[in-house]
Amino acid sequence: MLLQRGYHRAPDASPELFGRIDACRLSVWVRPVSLERLRRMSRKATTVTDVTVTPVPATDPDVLAAWRDLQTDGGVGSPFLSWQWAEALAAVPGIASKMQVLRVDAGGRTVGLFPIERWSGDAGVSVLGAAGQGWMGADHLDVVAAPDMRTAVADAVAAFLFRDRSWELLDIDGLARDGALAAALGRRRPATVVRLPDRDVTAPFVDLRARDPLLLLPSRNLRQQVSRGLRSAERSGGGLSVCSSPEDVPDALAVLMELHQERFGARSAIFSTPERRRFHLEVGRRLAEHGMVRVYQLRMEGTDAALLYALRLEDRMYYYNMGLRPDVGGSPGRTLLGQVLLSSAAEGMTELDLLRGDHGFKLRFATGERVDLHLRLFRPTPRALLMAARRAAGRLRRRRVEAEAAAGPDPLPGEVAQRVADPRP
Repeated sequence: MLLQRGYHRAPDASPELFGRIDACRLSVWVRPVSLERLRRMSRKATTVTDVTVTPVPATDPDVLAAWRDLQTDGGVGSPFLSWQWAEALAAVPGIASKMQVLRVDAGGRTVGLFPIERWSGDAGVSVLGAAGQGWMGADHLDVVAAPDMRTAVADAVAAFLFRDRSWELLDIDGLARDGALAAALGRRRPATVVRLPDRDVTAPFVDLRARDPLLLLPSRNLRQQVSRGLRSAERSGGGLSVCSSPEDVPDALAVLMELHQERFGARSAIFSTPERRRFHLEVGRRLAEHGMVRVYQLRMEGTDAALLYALRLEDRMYYYNMGLRPDVGGSPGRTLLGQVLLSSAAEGMTELDLLRGDHGFKLRFATGERVDLHLRLFRPTPRALLMAARRAAGRLRRRRVEAEAAAGPDPLPGEVAQRVADPRP
């Protein structure tokens, strides 16, 4: 969730005075900005500034350079929106070819960015969403822009998206619920675009400001399990280690990805293709060069029992993924997550964000949760209506099958069980 400030229109300002959309061009009133901000070359002033939105390739070097400047200005509120993440995506041709970046310019300078991707959905529906959202699992998404320009940039991006007639479904998963882009898309949505019911994307977190292990792990049973697991690893000749250097992180990630794929196979998309695995090796190295990634390893009996992939942005650590060896007993995943929590607090982090998924193993540690949203807006074209009808029929079929299963005393027959597992036609 992102905190933002500034950029409010006056209560009596009319839409005509506040903004004018012409094709993909938006004119807005921009509040005074400091020399340290957007217009470093000029003095503080209140002006009407032309804001343009242009889709550009993800590999555009000027965009990547502007991304660095915006991150320096506090424009990034999620590790999935860092310039290191963007550069690694651009470095993998099989991924970058599917992406574009909406570049927002004002006064001759890039003031905002938002990465997008287009794909074909059910019934051939043309879909536009956040880049990589089908496999990356990115959370807390918003526009990349300095805090005092975020609302203006989000308005420009929303206006562009609604002027773009190429999509039938706008599908953005992991959008920060209180972010500027979520607000702009809701505010600017035309009557011809239908908003489907939002889906919650729950992300538990652990407040680390207490520092004291007794407060960070208030459950005596959990505290004992985490401590006992580490002692058991150390007695077997292993223990806990942390990889954070550009030389070590890629090797540790390779082991983690192998364990993850052995356990989940095709059920998990995050590391499922050579291009995606190459991306994670690239981003791991780039993030490590700036102290923004950790791979925690728990070794037991001469083998890697568990590895945890964590991202860092400012004073927050983010649990991203884990690889476990299934034939190792003693709940190494629980031990490792508890030790990562304690290690992050000792490092001075204020929070461990467990990211999406209200899984039981996360909730045992969590002190709170954020709820992002999965936003879906569709234009009622024939194909989009067919897609909506198919999905509604699938939901009804799934509910009927579940009701039949709950009502009957016998185990599910094979045919019904298959319908529960694969409800789509």
